Amino acid sequence: MKKIFTLAIIILTYVASMQAQTVTIHNNDGTNIVLLASDIYHIDFEPASEVQRIVGSYIGIDSINVGKQSPYKTASTNAYEITANSDSSINITMPEEHFDNTVMGNLVVGTYTIKNIEWDSTQQAFVRNYGNDGITFHYKSSTIDKDYTFDKPICQIIIKNNGDGTITITNTYQMGNMPFPIYSTIHASSTIDE
Repeated sequence: MKKIFTLAIIILTYVASMQAQTVTIHNNDGTNIVLLASDIYHIDFEPASEVQRIVGSYIGIDSINVGKQSPYKTASTNAYEITANSDSSINITMPEEHFDNTVMGNLVVGTYTIKNIEWDSTQQAFVRNYGNDGITFHYKSSTIDKDYTFDKPICQIIIKNNGDGTITITNTYQMGNMPFPIYSTIHASSTIDE
């Protein structure tokens, strides 16, 4: 691998010595970046960061357990969107989720975004306790239809890249005066064909 990078640098150095030459970088998204070879000082090849490896759109089903007594799954697959921040943390936008035929009827948990989720090298995952972040969402059941705020110390999200195009999201939360926490586990696959 080092020989390939060394050869690439030698070629680019040669190209850089030819003032009229340009270097075109072809991105995966179809865009191109064109640079004058004479403007290139050097090129560093670095391994992709954890952020680069996990950013994207994922599709999956949310399996929740209320107080570790009542398990339910979302009525259909949902899209989970992970974006990057400049400080190497990530954000995740959770979609509106529907849980049918629960003891409280059909439930709807509205969309919300958890921001600034940082890499935890001990857990080898992105982790954030978000109970003090002021995140609000809409909740609807057969008897309730209102906004809530995640404001309990138990609110924590863990996002793990499984290395095979899938992620596991573990999201524990509690809302309002609900006596039991909700334990959520989402296994989701990348929407991009590899």
